[in-house]
Amino acid sequence: MQNVMIDWLQIYGTTNDLIEAKNYTYRNQNYQTKQFKKIIEVYKKDEEYATITMHPTSPIIPSDAVIVKLKNRQLYVNSAIDEFSKFLTASNIIYKSITRVDIAVDLNYFTNKLHPEAFIRHFLTNKFLKQGRGKFTVIGEQKQENSYQYLKFGSKTSDVSVYLYNKSIELMQVQDKPYIRKSWVLNGLDITKNVWRLEISIKGNGTHFLNQNTGELNRIQFMNLDSAAFLKDVFEGYANHFFRFVINDGKSNITRMKPLELLNLEDTYIKPYYLPNETGNNKTDKIFAKKLYLLDSEIRGLNDSSTNSIKEIFADFIKQTNLTDYVADRSISWNRLAKRQY
Repeated sequence: MQNVMIDWLQIYGTTNDLIEAKNYTYRNQNYQTKQFKKIIEVYKKDEEYATITMHPTSPIIPSDAVIVKLKNRQLYVNSAIDEFSKFLTASNIIYKSITRVDIAVDLNYFTNKLHPEAFIRHFLTNKFLKQGRGKFTVIGEQKQENSYQYLKFGSKTSDVSVYLYNKSIELMQVQDKPYIRKSWVLNGLDITKNVWRLEISIKGNGTHFLNQNTGELNRIQFMNLDSAAFLKDVFEGYANHFFRFVINDGKSNITRMKPLELLNLEDTYIKPYYLPNETGNNKTDKIFAKKLYLLDSEIRGLNDSSTNSIKEIFADFIKQTNLTDYVADRSISWNRLAKRQY
């Protein structure tokens, strides 16, 4: 399997007094988002480094909350995680958790010499069956013979989504990134052919995993992403769970069908703890958190005492149910919903 890389890293933290770290330039932007009032673009030697969003628009989100996204280019630099950690410390930002991390491998073919587009075709015709249930999206081009360039497993609300797409075409049609092409050469890929990317996007509660060696529940922390071995373990653990297929032999029991070997994945101690089709208390907690979040829009004319009580209840609830990251990730869509309704 090719080297595992990070293609997106965004963290949640807190700060009571943002400090401009030495050797970095902080530029306030003259716009805001529905979620945060203040947007800061950070540069290092005139090169984009990170985006900091702070001062939440919703009174329910802690006032000291910040979201920091490391720019894509920086993720392909040696010691990126170590430098990011030092940057957060120097900026007086206290790291709390990852809100999103995308990890990926690039390839010309799967290890069984199957071409990615052929894999998509076989999946669409049920020659290959995916283990588990869920939604998928496919994008292609209608020709004399249809071509397919993109396959996604998961929905907009999924905490874990898996993408298989033609990266070469994306770089040509959207934005070229020479540093990615350079990484292909360094990893021995044939750049005269299309390079495909298998990417696992992990958000919020999706970062929880069971350590099968210790039996303990852990969470992906960005400091650990500096380890190539840990990255490989995370990718293999999540791919083994969310990207498993069998060869359809026409029998009714999918568990007895022959597994499709695509990446020569090894068994790893990491087992994703969060399942996208959640049931029971976890799903109920999320529904209740959304209701509390929207309560200040649904009930007008509340006095300050009542409003503060709702905020306190909400803050305590999401802390006790470990839904802080989930709320931070969903608040943008909830704000849009409140605006449509009122």
